[in-house]
Amino acid sequence: MGPDTTLTSKIKFVTQAALGWVVLIAILVTSVSYGGVEPLTWSLLAFFCLFLFAVQLALDIFDDLPKSVTKLTTVGSILFVVLVWIAFQTQPIDLPVSLHSAWENVPSASPSISLNPISGYHALLRLLLYFFVFWIILRSANDPDRALVFLKVIAFWSSAMAIYGLWAAATGSNPLTGEEKRTVTGTFINRNSYATYAMIGLIANLGVYFREVTKAAAGSEIRLILRDFLESFFSQGWLFLVGFILCFAALLASQSRAGFAAAGIALLVFFYLHMKRRFFDQRFALSTALVISIFLVATLSLGVLTRIVSLDQEALRFIVYPRILDAIMEQPLLGYGLGAFQDSFRAYVPIEASRAEWFFAHSSYLENIYEMGIPAAALFYFALGLFFVSMLRGNLKRERNRAFSNVALAVFAGCAFHSLFDFSLQIPSVTLLFVTVMAIGWAQAQPSKRSSRRS
Repeated sequence: MGPDTTLTSKIKFVTQAALGWVVLIAILVTSVSYGGVEPLTWSLLAFFCLFLFAVQLALDIFDDLPKSVTKLTTVGSILFVVLVWIAFQTQPIDLPVSLHSAWENVPSASPSISLNPISGYHALLRLLLYFFVFWIILRSANDPDRALVFLKVIAFWSSAMAIYGLWAAATGSNPLTGEEKRTVTGTFINRNSYATYAMIGLIANLGVYFREVTKAAAGSEIRLILRDFLESFFSQGWLFLVGFILCFAALLASQSRAGFAAAGIALLVFFYLHMKRRFFDQRFALSTALVISIFLVATLSLGVLTRIVSLDQEALRFIVYPRILDAIMEQPLLGYGLGAFQDSFRAYVPIEASRAEWFFAHSSYLENIYEMGIPAAALFYFALGLFFVSMLRGNLKRERNRAFSNVALAVFAGCAFHSLFDFSLQIPSVTLLFVTVMAIGWAQAQPSKRSSRRS
């Protein structure tokens, strides 16, 4: 019975690792195709991940769920309610008082709360895709060694994307997007979306870098501290420091002001969380000084900070925001349906902004309130806030492997800020990378009774 049990455990371990790796590689590769925005791209990925999710459920049935999963019950229940509401918005209903007056123009159609039910179905499929990826990565990242390798792969991939983006901008030709631009967009059409992607890579590189250079046993002498730092730096640390520089340079060269500010917020959160345990660690101080110095040198030498500051203010979004609020108050409880913003907002676009097509609200918060309705959007953001607070509490209590949740919390803060002014988390590849980092961070955020200096 013993050998059979051991063999079964090995099979589960290998299968779980394979599922995690396949999903991670799939979502990273998908970003090469315009950030995964094409319906064919994310649809195929969704059905592929559905199959992998079914395999994952088969594994979970015969396994005890860890604490990292059971603690998601409340957040998951709230999000499930929101998902049910979004699905209900797309369904034909016979309640005239609940329907938008636009349905009077198409009497032959089956009316629903959503003004674009087809887009609602698409949005639901994307949300399910994000859930599939989160769940599989969460289960795979419960192993800390595998979680570390996942984070390293994300860091390396982000560095490679930064190199490509900088090269494309330097040459003025981007073969993958077919556009000629001098700003860095990577494989994304929109530079602001790429800025969020680069920010996630920047924090991932920084998290792995600090883990590498501060993981050695503490020494009491400066000579030993310096020796440990140099050994860890030249063994692997320098790779991720270079990755940090590349992602930072690409982010700056994207000329996204909100992206730059989001990166600053993410860095502040990261350093705060790391210093909660490393304030008196000389090696941390040394490596921090090195990172900050390179950060400043890169900023000044590239000269892109000046270009960011000198950019003309894109004021159109601030003209549109009040009109979005007006539209929200016309349908405050029911919303217009997830994914229906572009089609339904045309009637509200002010004349000053009418020369452009408004595919997004340029504020994910406003757009979600507009589409879901105030109650559903409030539940949605309450669940996300609860997720953040729960992970933060686990991070502050945990004794080891805090680097993962440090990265996740910093990325969460940066993306939350950028979403105030843009729609980066409405781009599939950005959201897929975001939920992957969240899954890794949450899996390793639960308190550990074993003490260790390893962060």
